[in-house]
Amino acid sequence: MNKMNYYWRVFATGTCFLIFFLGGLVISLICFPLIVLFTLNKDLKEKRVQFVIHFLFRRFVALLSFAGLFNFYLSGHDQLRQMTGKLIIANHPTLIDVVVLMSMMSKAQCVVKHELWDSKFLGGVVRAAGYIRNDGDPEKLITDCSAKLNKGENVILFPEGTRTKPGQEVNFKRGFANVALSAGCDIQLVSITCSPITLSKGDKWYQVPYRKADFTVEVENKLDIARYMRQEPKSVAVRQLTRDLENYYKGKSA
Repeated sequence: MNKMNYYWRVFATGTCFLIFFLGGLVISLICFPLIVLFTLNKDLKEKRVQFVIHFLFRRFVALLSFAGLFNFYLSGHDQLRQMTGKLIIANHPTLIDVVVLMSMMSKAQCVVKHELWDSKFLGGVVRAAGYIRNDGDPEKLITDCSAKLNKGENVILFPEGTRTKPGQEVNFKRGFANVALSAGCDIQLVSITCSPITLSKGDKWYQVPYRKADFTVEVENKLDIARYMRQEPKSVAVRQLTRDLENYYKGKSA
């Protein structure tokens, strides 16, 4: 019975991701061009596209749950939906972290790698949504994120820059701290756990655990950026903020 359940979840995982990518292709070819065509205002167009993405990600999370791949324990929906101009940071254990977070928020910006921006399947979606493109230029990325935050938009960032390898401690890069201090925005802390771990860095999609994974999102404290803004020079504040939040997340995983 356990072996049959395992094989089912391998099959279901492949099917769910196939639906995800094919759905992204169909929607980018049909739905989003219609939004672009009939919405002249750029900001309104991006908000509508982001809402559609939020709706579809909610359906995808529901599909993963229905297929028996995950138990989702998600808290803080109202808190996330009411935020404006906040930098939302989280640890990054799995491939679906950003999907789950965006399923909880109807309006959110995220940073996407240029490979995804140019993707045949999802490139049209992320471009229409006005997401922030990461071309590997740190200064441009900081400027683009700060501009979105100053407009009152929320930006999701993973300070590690990539998924955590199982068994390793989190290792934060300073980009998120530079963004927060440049924009002068508060930081919303979010913790993500997945047990047993799956879809982590280095895992193939078919390497599923032998039981359904518990995926938990906790919306935690909001960090007031003011005390870091008072530190001089800025480079010292950046290092201190990075170190403080890295230690915070290390404490969460201890």
